[in-house]
Amino acid sequence: MSKACSNCSRIKANLECGLCHSILCKSCTQFVDEEAFSYLLKIPKDLTHQAYCFSCFEQKVRPEKEAYDQDLEKAKEISVFNKAQHKLTRHVKRIEPALQVRNCADEKEATMRLAFLAVKLNFNALLDIELEYEKVRSGSYQKLIWHGSAIPANLR
Repeated sequence: MSKACSNCSRIKANLECGLCHSILCKSCTQFVDEEAFSYLLKIPKDLTHQAYCFSCFEQKVRPEKEAYDQDLEKAKEISVFNKAQHKLTRHVKRIEPALQVRNCADEKEATMRLAFLAVKLNFNALLDIELEYEKVRSGSYQKLIWHGSAIPANLR
């Protein structure tokens, strides 16, 4: 006996919704890339699946994805000041503890991850940003892994 899609009743449905576990065909499935929420520190369990039915996608995934995309856009607009620019920000209080990211692929990703964390904490600037890398060698192959820290702040 072959499986039928719970949405359109098409035979040979071989996918399953990650939340409600209904059987779906490929055309009725809403797919979410596994890197869709990569900047979140902890991805909620409901968002870790790759296939959803339409109703689960609309109720659970779409609102989270829209909020995530808005935060990502805000992170792109955040003000970033490195340690050499200390004179520009000397009057800004550095009350908050430093944010840290580790194991980033490049310098730009490390900066974006720090900015995203600052946006999630309702800040609009990163002060005293420090980025450093370490070389990782595997035989004749070498790559850089970036780490960073910055102090979040609010500028007027």
